[in-house]
Amino acid sequence: MGKRRDGREAAIQFLFSRDINKDLGPDDFDTFFSLCIAPAGARKFAKELLTGMLDNLEEIDTKLEPELENFELKRLSTIDRNVLQNEGQTRSSASLAATTNRTRYGWIIQKDPQ
Repeated sequence: MGKRRDGREAAIQFLFSRDINKDLGPDDFDTFFSLCIAPAGARKFAKELLTGMLDNLEEIDTKLEPELENFELKRLSTIDRNVLQNEGQTRSSASLAATTNRTRYGWIIQKDPQ
């Protein structure tokens, strides 16, 4: 696969681990990625994504909340929330709405991305 795809996957794996162990942060990237099977280029991209996400996680979550219809972000499964947080870092609201629409839950989307 491509570096960016593998990097996104590695970033989501780190976020999942961080949901289990809240003490994980940027200082733990090297330890985490020593166990990760992603290639070096993907790891570098994942670290860049994670640095931006961890610095802005509250802002990302605030951007995600209005896109959820009759649901709260904290009620999503860990992996679904991590995927949306990953997408929420780089996407506009319309693009984010399209992303949430492609998840396995039809109830997530609040408005049409048009």
